[in-house]
Amino acid sequence: MVLMLAVIHHLILREQAPLELIAELAAGLTTRWLVLEWVPPSDPMFQEWLRGRDDLYGKLSEADLMESFGRWFHVADRTVLENERVMLLMERNPQES
Repeated sequence: MVLMLAVIHHLILREQAPLELIAELAAGLTTRWLVLEWVPPSDPMFQEWLRGRDDLYGKLSEADLMESFGRWFHVADRTVLENERVMLLMERNPQES
């Protein structure tokens, strides 16, 4: 099991890593389970790091995340937290190894 808790927005905003690359990395690290925390652009920490790059990253959505991760994973469980972050339990698709 791989845990990616509040890490994706770091990779996007600090390292400018595309979601597709992050998804491929996650797929390479796990054989089955991924627990992922999605921090939406509306989150205060995301907004603090966004700093004028709204055109690049301000419109990212959970749907964008699902599209990027969908090649390798499907969602087994989804929970919205009180702070509007989303916890996802994702399972690796067996056909993509």
